[in-house]
Amino acid sequence: MMTQRPTINDILVPFFNRYVSENSGVRRHRIVLSESQLRKALETEGERVLLPAEQAILGAEREFGHIDTFARVMHADDLIFALPLALHPTYLLPDPLDQRVQLEMYDRLTGNVIAARLIPPSGLECPLWDIRGAIDRAKWELNRARRDQEFRRRTRLKVDSPLPPAPDRCEPDNRDSQHLKRKERPE
Repeated sequence: MMTQRPTINDILVPFFNRYVSENSGVRRHRIVLSESQLRKALETEGERVLLPAEQAILGAEREFGHIDTFARVMHADDLIFALPLALHPTYLLPDPLDQRVQLEMYDRLTGNVIAARLIPPSGLECPLWDIRGAIDRAKWELNRARRDQEFRRRTRLKVDSPLPPAPDRCEPDNRDSQHLKRKERPE
């Protein structure tokens, strides 16, 4: 007997509901934004990762005019293949704080899919590396402004407070040079 694989919607709804219920205020709003942006990216770009037979199924479902068709029809492995597309700068939230939560949620979602064994333990290493690479790249870009600001601050400090001028010539110290002499041993 074949077990029914959960759809992407069956994965996303409990995952995001859990984090929405655990958080409040601005963070909760950012999590909701992350989910809606992920669904938008999956619906727009997800078809690119499908095989022709799956594209035909998705096209047939879209004929009925349902919203969020990709998430309702496709499964966990399709989510793993499509997630790097959702991490493209086009689909990342513009506000840096929103984007940090978005990246955190996508990283946790990937971990959740793996931990729940919704994908096979082997064979999907490359898409998982793509996800990790896309998250790391997005974090690198996100932190670029902070790195540039720190660099400018350090450069400004060096320019604003220069080192004392170097002497024209080096002169030896007038210190006692006894410590440099070799101690004589009594014979």
